[in-house]
Amino acid sequence: MYTCAPNGNSNADQVDRRDALPGSGVFSHDAGAAYMARRNGDCPMSENSLIDNQFRTAIDMIPTLVWAARPDGSAEFFNRRWLEYTGLTVDEAKNWGWVSALHPDEATNLRETWNTIMASGEPAEAEERLRRWDGEYRWFLFRAVPLRDEAGQVVRWYGTNTDIEHRRQSEQRTEEAEKRLRAAIDTIPAMVWTCLPNGLCDFVNERMLSYTGLSAEEMRGTGWKAMVHPDDMEEHLQAWTSSAETGNSFEFESRLLGADGHCRWFLHRAEPMRDESGNIVKWYGTNLDIDDRRRAEQELRTAHADLAHAMRVASLGEMAASIVHEVNQPLTAIVISGGACLTWLGKDPPDLDKVRTSVEQMVEAGERTGDVVQRLRALAKKGDPQKQLLAINEVIEECLAMVERELDNHGVTVRMELGNCLQPLLGDRVQLQQVIINLILNSVDAMGADANRPRQLLVRSEQTDRDQVIVAVQDSGIGIDPKDLDRLFDAFFTTKPDGLGMGLRICRTIIEDHGGMLWASRNADTGATFQFSLPLQTKV
Repeated sequence: MYTCAPNGNSNADQVDRRDALPGSGVFSHDAGAAYMARRNGDCPMSENSLIDNQFRTAIDMIPTLVWAARPDGSAEFFNRRWLEYTGLTVDEAKNWGWVSALHPDEATNLRETWNTIMASGEPAEAEERLRRWDGEYRWFLFRAVPLRDEAGQVVRWYGTNTDIEHRRQSEQRTEEAEKRLRAAIDTIPAMVWTCLPNGLCDFVNERMLSYTGLSAEEMRGTGWKAMVHPDDMEEHLQAWTSSAETGNSFEFESRLLGADGHCRWFLHRAEPMRDESGNIVKWYGTNLDIDDRRRAEQELRTAHADLAHAMRVASLGEMAASIVHEVNQPLTAIVISGGACLTWLGKDPPDLDKVRTSVEQMVEAGERTGDVVQRLRALAKKGDPQKQLLAINEVIEECLAMVERELDNHGVTVRMELGNCLQPLLGDRVQLQQVIINLILNSVDAMGADANRPRQLLVRSEQTDRDQVIVAVQDSGIGIDPKDLDRLFDAFFTTKPDGLGMGLRICRTIIEDHGGMLWASRNADTGATFQFSLPLQTKV
């Protein structure tokens, strides 16, 4: 602690800026003690009046409010800025009078905080509102440090009050903005979430918590996996991990388990936010409920399947003559072979070689009959699609065999140009048969309208260099009115007087479900061509 020098000058005269606490305006141990010693008369103030005035001026001019208090917390000193700000006099503010400058809401709290600080004997700080001389309250940061004697006892407290009103207002505006943003995020009709660059979840909105019944803490990291349906987990996690590792957009559909124990389908999407260097700093994602849409799509697919089945059955009715002809041929062969067999058996001795030949012909005809019946049953049967690897040329030949009688009855000449060595494709045989038969029968109808025009049907297949197979049905009929081209595949659009307008719509749906396309065009001379493409497959 500073003492008075022999010449009467106080060592406090040597105080420089090193004696002040950085940025606080609070005395250091020695500087503060020396100044208070002069105030208390321990050193002759008259001999140090110039330096004392300079020291007091420095304290008064420090751009903050400075004060000092006794060990019991009662104030004994305030600088001029403190007094000018509050409008209180020294007598009004000393001891515990300074409490009157506190905001009523903080007065009790600060007294308790101050008592806690004094009990600890350690530097501390608090934020409270202080009344200005004109009655306006502003937020201040209260800081206090203890001055101890050589025995370590607190002999005085020094402190500052720093105006932080602008900072508090800024924090309040930020907090309010965050509340509004959070309210908006929680109100969005979707689950919103964010993840760290490594893919670990760090935020979910209230809607997501409400749906799952999980807490925010339970959802953090990889806790979100608890809400994914077990059957979808592996693919969901694989897709998300891939996006997190590559930085590509994330999109996936899976079922999420709700708090009520039921699962619903959701569309999950996420995009990365990057910094100026292109590094991912955050993932932002949503989970959108698509369960109703999925159900509607399934119902629509079921309706299409039912209608397609009805159309197949109707087509069988139209092809009744062809069916009878196709079944009758092998039955006739069986009867003829059976008669021949009896004839050869009746000889003496029986001609067993010819009997054997007749029996073999009967077996072959029977198998052919069985194949015909099986195809007809498949067309008439109602069931889910059964995709398998198949050769499209075989499907085309089967279809032509089933409508052979219909073609003969209408005098239609058929030419086939089927590509060689076509690779197999993945498809439902019955559905593709339905498409081809429908296109052929439409062509027959189109060519039947003009008796003077040659009735020629061309069915061709080819493989493109884009790993696709194209099947085309080309006729020499009346063609397509240009104004109808864009509406041919619309539901309930038809040019036939007795048509339903669903045949081509169903055909397009079937082809699109197979990953292909179906389209129509007008021929250069006469008639129209309907074509569809299907992707090639090497395995199921």
